[in-house]
Amino acid sequence: MTLEQKISQEEKIPRRSFLKKTLSAIGATILAGYIGLGMGCGKDNPITPPIPPGPVTVNATFYNHTQGPLTSKAYSGISGQPLVIKISDIAAANVDSQRIAVRNAGSGSSLGQLVGFSRNGEVNTTYPNSNSDFDVFLMNTTAGANYQLIDGWVDKGGGILQCSPDVKWRREDKDGYTGPEAPIDDAMNQLNNALNYSWKKYGSFTQVSSAFHIGVGYGYCDGAVGLHSATWATVNPDFCKDYAFKLRVFLSEIFELQTNTDDLEGGDSSFTICNMSTGNLNAVGRDLFAYVYVKDSKTPGSGSSSKFSFSFH
Repeated sequence: MTLEQKISQEEKIPRRSFLKKTLSAIGATILAGYIGLGMGCGKDNPITPPIPPGPVTVNATFYNHTQGPLTSKAYSGISGQPLVIKISDIAAANVDSQRIAVRNAGSGSSLGQLVGFSRNGEVNTTYPNSNSDFDVFLMNTTAGANYQLIDGWVDKGGGILQCSPDVKWRREDKDGYTGPEAPIDDAMNQLNNALNYSWKKYGSFTQVSSAFHIGVGYGYCDGAVGLHSATWATVNPDFCKDYAFKLRVFLSEIFELQTNTDDLEGGDSSFTICNMSTGNLNAVGRDLFAYVYVKDSKTPGSGSSSKFSFSFH
């Protein structure tokens, strides 16, 4: 072997050693870049330290949901720590012993964001970061409303608001049918009254000509007295001859559309929520309707859930 060949052989790097050294160099380069990047981020975008836990107070106003304010109670604790609000925290008559809805106090008379709802007598949440006001809704029992009629639909994915609490509706007849405006207007007024109280406004129905959530009018209804889909409530005037009949069917179909329910007691919901002789919404209907609103996660301005898209009779 010549001297030149020996020097050349000694200078050669075995493949394994070459790869090892190369990967080490690449890793060192990436690590340096990562460290440099992190230092740069720390300099240009300093991380805001979390707010340390501290003492806060939640002032809760309790309501019978269709009868009005009951009392207030202050809850004091540490932000981020568990907060349990129970029906049994106050002494209240004529309220359901299990169903409770807790919401942030809304601006003005409107409902605020839902904090929690349960059917076991209490809502478990956490103390907010700062002093806050909550509204706590307990369900009225003086009219004898059976809230399980709604809960049964909740367990099937219904029993929630279809549209925003503030529903925009327009007159919409179909199938060549038409009829008087008065029963429709009366139904809307009664549903509005069931949501508008001196202490809170849970929602509303407003007639518009465009940008609407639902249509309401007369139609064939697949040969039934009334029908609704996710976007339309209708009455068949061939069957609903008198004013009271039209009124109660409009009330029940609009009720069912907005609450994602149907046939509350296995038959026409109007038998449950309306006075059969006058067609008017009764006290049970008011309680059940308001129940869906106070426990729902939607607030004014929120959109449609589009939970159901098929038709109900």
